[in-house]
Amino acid sequence: MAKESQKLFLCDDPVAMISEYFTRTVRQMKAAGTYRPECESLVRIYADSLTEYQQIKYFSENADVEGESDKDYSRELDTLKLTILRYADALMISPKEAAKIKKAEKKESKFEALTNRRA
Repeated sequence: MAKESQKLFLCDDPVAMISEYFTRTVRQMKAAGTYRPECESLVRIYADSLTEYQQIKYFSENADVEGESDKDYSRELDTLKLTILRYADALMISPKEAAKIKKAEKKESKFEALTNRRA
């Protein structure tokens, strides 16, 4: 994904990056069965945060060239990481949330198995 992120950044178009992250996130949510149209504003914020993270990460990696220290960016990156993780959890696309969904599906399957036995 690192190469893809750099490709997205190198296009120098943050709007295109946000759109790409938005599309990917919606695709992930649909694959996980968690997509709801009313969540699109959250997805947009998530995509914006991912874009901002990639841009700051790029600038921090090139900080020596520009005469700025990496410490200038580390706090912003840490804050954005937490924000991104919170939104990923809210959108149910994080590994933690995927595990919860699978666990819930297994519980439903066991319940269905019991009701099917009685029928």
